[in-house]
Amino acid sequence: MRIAPMQELKENLATLADIAARGETIEITKHNKPFIRLTPATALGLHIGRSVGKARLKAAVVKNTGGAYLKILAADRE
Repeated sequence: MRIAPMQELKENLATLADIAARGETIEITKHNKPFIRLTPATALGLHIGRSVGKARLKAAVVKNTGGAYLKILAADRE
């Protein structure tokens, strides 16, 4: 863990942010006491199971709509 004073954060925010994004934790101090921590952003609680990418998609519309859903999608994109 890297320790940096608040003044260094003010002067080198982009550099410290890049370091934290690469995985290093940076503790920012204010008056020589821990104030905040910069850590990389992660998706907490994301679970990818064994069946990821193996499922089949099911049609949301069962009956023939005569292309009405395509018109709705096209209108939604405009």
